[in-house]
Amino acid sequence: MVLLFKLVSVRIAVFLVGFLIAGIEGSNVSEVSPDSIDRGWIGRIVLKERDRLGFIRARKVGSTHLTTVLAENGWCEVHLGANECGNCLFATNSFVDCEQHNCPNQCSHFTLPFIRARFSHQQNILLKRDPGNELGKLYTFMVLRNPVDQLLSLFFYIRWACAYIGKLDIPNDVPMEWLTNLPKDMQDAVCGGDMEYFTLHGTQNNPLSKILTGAGYFQEFSSTKSACYNAQMQFVLNIDLVLLSEEMDKGLELFAKTFISPSKGATFEQNGGILDRVTPKDSLREELRRNDTLSILIQRANTCDMEIYLLGKKRFSKQWTEAFT
Repeated sequence: MVLLFKLVSVRIAVFLVGFLIAGIEGSNVSEVSPDSIDRGWIGRIVLKERDRLGFIRARKVGSTHLTTVLAENGWCEVHLGANECGNCLFATNSFVDCEQHNCPNQCSHFTLPFIRARFSHQQNILLKRDPGNELGKLYTFMVLRNPVDQLLSLFFYIRWACAYIGKLDIPNDVPMEWLTNLPKDMQDAVCGGDMEYFTLHGTQNNPLSKILTGAGYFQEFSSTKSACYNAQMQFVLNIDLVLLSEEMDKGLELFAKTFISPSKGATFEQNGGILDRVTPKDSLREELRRNDTLSILIQRANTCDMEIYLLGKKRFSKQWTEAFT
């Protein structure tokens, strides 16, 4: 009964503020503060056969570690696109027999975002369904990381490829395309270790806000008050569970406490998984991380994401307290 009350309360909040998200740009409508919407722990969810989990996956937040641990404990990782399998497993009006498309039915409970978390009409139908709907409901979770650490991690991950420029034998895990797809001035900045230029002139800032509002990863994002507000409201209303990269062990416990698959149980064992892809050590990394001026510059360039991160930290603490007390 408590769980039902929480879910109904959230749905009422969604109804009351939905019109603000659609029309906030350029308007003078009084804003509902994202911080005022109580999104505590959603309770223990026993997943039905047709329910889905959507991992709203940002880059460089430690998601590789998360998916590794989940896989070790029997949860599947499936990348789905706008194809027959995606349309089948996330059916909006009917539940189709997915076997006709050779889709991975065994992974129905853990699925990465098939449209990278851009809340389409199809996803919104799934998100807004009541628990127990015969066609299934979509529950979402997201990992957040301090934007300064997240952007530094991205910078040094791309920088890894600089050592392989002009070489024929390039290991598969080296992100050469991430480097070569950048404009020439940005390639020079990365390989030259100029994080300040990368921050001021790149299009990689505010990645969380882009994911939440449907902007392309390398698309310019206008950090206006209304744009930040829109991203925050999407985060508050459409993300069911928040985990923090800095507290991944506790996050895994919270995940196991929240989403229960009868066939997989509710405990996780970590077998020494890595936090993220192993980027080679770079002596410049610690030097830049200790640069307070650079940290402030990154924070200012990622204002929207900083606000979401602070909201997420507060919400994670609230979820954890409610789940384990």
